[in-house]
Amino acid sequence: LYAAALLDMGNNSTASAAQNGTLPAQNPWQTLGAWRIFGEARSATYMYNGQSYHVALSPSSTNTGAWQIQIAGEPAQEIRHTMGDNSFILMRQGARQTHAYVQHIGDETQVMLNGRLYRLARPQPPDVDATAREGNAASAQKTLTAPMAGTIVKVQAREGQQVQQREVLVILTAMKMEHTIVAPYEGKVRRVHYHEGDVVKGGAVLVEME
Repeated sequence: LYAAALLDMGNNSTASAAQNGTLPAQNPWQTLGAWRIFGEARSATYMYNGQSYHVALSPSSTNTGAWQIQIAGEPAQEIRHTMGDNSFILMRQGARQTHAYVQHIGDETQVMLNGRLYRLARPQPPDVDATAREGNAASAQKTLTAPMAGTIVKVQAREGQQVQQREVLVILTAMKMEHTIVAPYEGKVRRVHYHEGDVVKGGAVLVEME
């Protein structure tokens, strides 16, 4: 959530800073653009696994270039960050340092942290049709897509194959990490679009389910 908020609401760093290991000392609002329209604080609500998380972000009043980030009712944390190439983000909280990869794919902010992919739905205007579809999202998911650009390293699904829920169908390597594409429900594989060794773009349809 920190990484997603910093990308969406506080992206003020540069790739060169990430490469040389330094953090920029500048006013966070200098490149904030439209996010500033509501004053000194900006907030957003993300959805993850059916649960909503409210995140508030504002520039630190004591340290230039740092952010105060509060998630739900937890105490605010002061964090500095640097955005680098290939969706890289470096976050520093006191002496603690954490790195992740964060990017936008469709309506999601996706964060790769410690080998795990977190897919956070960004706030969108109300949509009646979308709301109706979300009521049974898992069973309605017929197409499985690549969460980010990468290379197919393993294809375990075959067209016409009967698979179990959570069974691994495809393994994708991206950003030096492996990500597994699993069956969202018990059913049959209708079509496999790529082979091992193929390079795919983020959002590309990998497998279709019946």
